[in-house]
Amino acid sequence: MMLLDKIGDCNPQLLREIKGRLKVFPVIITICLSLIVQLAISFGQFSDYPDKHYSITGKYCSLASVYKPKQQQIYQIDNNYYQVSNQLDQANKLNTTKPEQIQELQQKKAKLKAQKEELRASIPKFCPPEEINAQQWWIDNWRNVFNALSITFISTLFLGGTYLIINDVAKEERRGTLNFIRLSPESEANIFLGKILGVPVLVYLLVVAALPLHLWASIAGNIPLTNVLSFDLILAVGCFFLYSLAMLFGLWGRFFSFFQPWLGSAAVLGFLMLTWNLVAYSYHNVNHAAIWFQILSPIHIAGYLFPGFAFTNGASKIEQLQFFSIPIGKSFFTLIGLHLLNYGFWIYFIWTSLKRLFRNPNASLLNKSQSYLLIICLQFIFWGFTLQNFGDVNRQVANNSFLLVFMNVILLFGLIAILSPVRQTVQDWSRYKHQQTSRYQGWWYNSQIRDLIFAEKSPSFLATAIHLLIATVPLMVWIVISPLLQVSNSDRWAPINWLINDVGRFQALLYVALFIVLMMVCATVAQIMLMLKTSKRHLWSIGSVAAIVFLPPIALGIAQVNPQLTPFVWLFSSFPWVTMGHTSTPLVLFALLFYVGILAFLNSYLSSQVKLVGQSETQDIPVT
Repeated sequence: MMLLDKIGDCNPQLLREIKGRLKVFPVIITICLSLIVQLAISFGQFSDYPDKHYSITGKYCSLASVYKPKQQQIYQIDNNYYQVSNQLDQANKLNTTKPEQIQELQQKKAKLKAQKEELRASIPKFCPPEEINAQQWWIDNWRNVFNALSITFISTLFLGGTYLIINDVAKEERRGTLNFIRLSPESEANIFLGKILGVPVLVYLLVVAALPLHLWASIAGNIPLTNVLSFDLILAVGCFFLYSLAMLFGLWGRFFSFFQPWLGSAAVLGFLMLTWNLVAYSYHNVNHAAIWFQILSPIHIAGYLFPGFAFTNGASKIEQLQFFSIPIGKSFFTLIGLHLLNYGFWIYFIWTSLKRLFRNPNASLLNKSQSYLLIICLQFIFWGFTLQNFGDVNRQVANNSFLLVFMNVILLFGLIAILSPVRQTVQDWSRYKHQQTSRYQGWWYNSQIRDLIFAEKSPSFLATAIHLLIATVPLMVWIVISPLLQVSNSDRWAPINWLINDVGRFQALLYVALFIVLMMVCATVAQIMLMLKTSKRHLWSIGSVAAIVFLPPIALGIAQVNPQLTPFVWLFSSFPWVTMGHTSTPLVLFALLFYVGILAFLNSYLSSQVKLVGQSETQDIPVT
């Protein structure tokens, strides 16, 4: 009771969560379930102990090295025997075959059969018990127990904890009890920590009950303690990251209703399966711009810390990891530090959004200043993992160009969705912005441009333009200096040669400008739709942007319009980049001016709508 009192003094929210869940019956069920899982894993591993019927060529038989070559000879003789049998069958079917040839094949077949029988007789079927390396068998099987428990910990903590937290937050939001918590004097950090530590307390208990076996398996399996502790640290920080994200999804995704916890758990399951497959199979590669996403999974570092973990072979691959040509993967400590820094980066922005959304459910996840910091940091991360020292710079950028574009498009559309305010918010800003001006401040403080860049309630089109510039400047710099980065003129890689000679750097920059203008058009259309009076404004916004992006290429694809033969039509669609290398620079410039004109018209219309909603809805009554 004294411990609970101390917990209540430090974090009342944690005490409430623990008292609500640590009942006698659920605790007994959880511990029993943990013991059953441990017994099942142990019996599953130790059921095949090598006995007197263990194969002579088995892994743990010391005589295997002597008899395996003979076994290979038998396989080779079997193969030759099969070929001779086929030749003999063919010879018997042909009337032109001489009898002496048939007799020769029969003798050869009999000789091979005799050799095979002789070799088989010389190979014992079972390994003598004294030649079985039982010590190595125990070490390997304890390692298997350790790996199986580690996989169980990851899946249980990630899936079970995510489901419980999302379900708890969504349930409290629906019932309205979360509003009482908001009114409490507790800080947001205390409330969040109470939820993260208290809601999945039974999941923690299930894992803690298995920790003694986990530790013993690591000792018996000769696994270094530093590796085990590093894995536990990364798993704990990974849980903190994921549970923070689950809380954010629980607060933000209210429109998913009862599907919230299932949707969140399904997303986590898909993430774990994806990262497991990437680490487990031979095509796993760490030299790409999206490696930051992979290392969010503890499976990634487990494949490095515990060779053979869940059939992974990623240890040698992850040692090649670099960041701006700094060999991070070569050092154990820098690799662990990278995982922790990656988690810390995302935890910072998740908690920033949590604090904003908890006190005001209608607030955006980030303000504009925070969005600029986010996109700058992400460009640093993207390009840091792009420029790894496994070839010349141009080859690295070209190999990662699709990932860079894909991740930035997702990021930019996400920021548009987060920062674009609805009608009422814009109305408040437009109507009351003059009250925030001060004659004692400079022109910059009172300017509308400053409001459009930094004010939370202002329309987001200028902020989107800044996001686009931040995201595209590194790419434009690379396009300009790419000829200077060639390793040698005789070793020009095909895509770079195509970019420099066929497309041209100026035309490539025009295509980047086209991308910027098209994204601005999408952002402006989304903001215009959010200014509608209908309650379905978000659906109208998403539908309009989706129609702009997807309908033109779908229609042109159905009409079988070839971008190489008729680039003019594709140039004025939402996917003009497919015409690169197949059209002239003046035509690209004309398309750019066309889209700039559309953007100017849309922004003019948006400005008039902002002024209109900012006007008072009531008229002064004239005095007679």
